[in-house]
Amino acid sequence: MPFDIIINAMPAETRIAVLEDGQLVEFWMDRGEDRAAVGDIYKGRVEKVLPGLQAAFVDIGAAKSGFLSLDDAVFDPADFEDEEGTKGQRPRRLERMLKAGQEVLVQVTKEPISTKGPRLTAQISLPGRACVLVPFEQGIGVSRKIEDRGERRRLKEAVAGLLPPGCGAIVRTAAEGMPDKKLKADLAWLVKAWEAVEKAGKRAAAPAKVHAQPPLVLGLLQDLASYDIRQVVTDGKEMHKLLCDQLAKTDPDLKKKVRLSKEARPLFEVHGVEEQLEKAVERKVWLKGGGHITIEQTEALAA
Repeated sequence: MPFDIIINAMPAETRIAVLEDGQLVEFWMDRGEDRAAVGDIYKGRVEKVLPGLQAAFVDIGAAKSGFLSLDDAVFDPADFEDEEGTKGQRPRRLERMLKAGQEVLVQVTKEPISTKGPRLTAQISLPGRACVLVPFEQGIGVSRKIEDRGERRRLKEAVAGLLPPGCGAIVRTAAEGMPDKKLKADLAWLVKAWEAVEKAGKRAAAPAKVHAQPPLVLGLLQDLASYDIRQVVTDGKEMHKLLCDQLAKTDPDLKKKVRLSKEARPLFEVHGVEEQLEKAVERKVWLKGGGHITIEQTEALAA
């Protein structure tokens, strides 16, 4: 069954509804807050290494320093060669890999919450529609959901020739059956994005953001690429331009389904989204059989 994606673009926030046969099945809200968002990449500076926790605090220019654990640090064997030039093993102690004042490229994996700063990783990844580029890992992985051996081999061969030295990739489920031309275009776009990150990282003085995660709506369209999308409708001219410009590079077929609403009434009212949202947050939920259930927030029970 086809899906409609309805995008209500306002100055302070963007609301995104996914409809299946007119029924609201997914709802997203992006307030575009200026904070460390998941996927953002920073050139940070190590503030402190904590041997007891095997972790480090990294200044990325945010209100609170980020947290980087040993498991999320990147190990370069060349940095630990012995006297005979033999590449060493991965150190078991973070203090052997990082020192206070050292600059490091990190990516946010968990946004800051309450008194805690963002969770970080030095194992950078850049997701695309068909592939995920992993700059500090070698090899090509294919989603386990793609079971056909011939298809797995084809996908690996298509990707192999485009990877820069030292980079790896993960082929996503959405790539199954995708023509080589589209697959290569997706990966080429990711490689170009990574090259831009590298250049920004060399120029910038730490701490600095060197790559911002694309707006939520673009990531959502990327994740919904395997859906049967009938139309993408928005009421914002700038949003319409953003979608068309980006999809022209990544998904020309989907770009043809994007349209700007000319309705005088609010877009969410036209498509029945507002009414469904109001019902979704009510205390009383009516059931098809005529009954209802009541949902209320209560204090936690402590026995």
